Order: sequence, then structure tokens, then C-alpha cells
Amino acid sequence: MAFLHCCHRVVSVDAVIWGGCNVPGSSRTECGFPGITASACQAQNCCFDDSKADMKWCFHSRGSMFSGACNVPASRRKDCGFPGITQSKCLDRMCCYDTNAVGIIQCFSQA
Repeated sequence: MAFLHCCHRVVSVDAVIWGGCNVPGSSRTECGFPGITASACQAQNCCFDDSKADMKWCFHSRGSMFSGACNVPASRRKDCGFPGITQSKCLDRMCCYDTNAVGIIQCFSQA
């Protein structure tokens, strides 16, 4: 099984890859239902932000497995970094980082 580094931790590709919860309201993809509680939302590995009534409160993080952003074959990876980019710099760009990548793009998004 391949492992990807995300959110300053290692997770398997079977899990939510990384939790970029700083998602603008217009880009949020619903993960819950109206009135969902923070604990119920987070139990689904989703982000919760009820600070604005007119936005989705429970939503998928950037790069979550929901969007398939990090579960990408090498042939479909779009370079998101530069040669020698560190894991930290890659994640700061809200991209996926694959430490097992040898000879393929290591910091990437879906093409």
C-alpha cells in the first residue's frame, strides 16, 4: 500500500489525505446536512465552520479523498512544486506529497 504525507502526518490512501479546511464558502463541497453538529461533521472526517449562516457548515477539506485529489496515477499528476521541494512547502501550497515517488512527480495535484 502506498502512503502519502499530508497535513504533517502519514496516512494511507484509504483515508482522508489532508485537511485543508481553509476553503472559501463558494468552493465548499457539502459533507453533511443542514443542522449537523460539529462533532457529527468531524466524525465524518470533514471540516466544520458555522461562522457564516449562508455558507455550508460541514464540508470536505481541500484535497480530500472525496475529490480524489491525492489518489492520482503518476500519468495524471500535475506538478505542483519544483525539484527538491520539501514536504512542508508542498503542503503549504495545498498539494499532495508522495514520499514513495521515485522518478515521478512528488508534489502534485490532479491534472
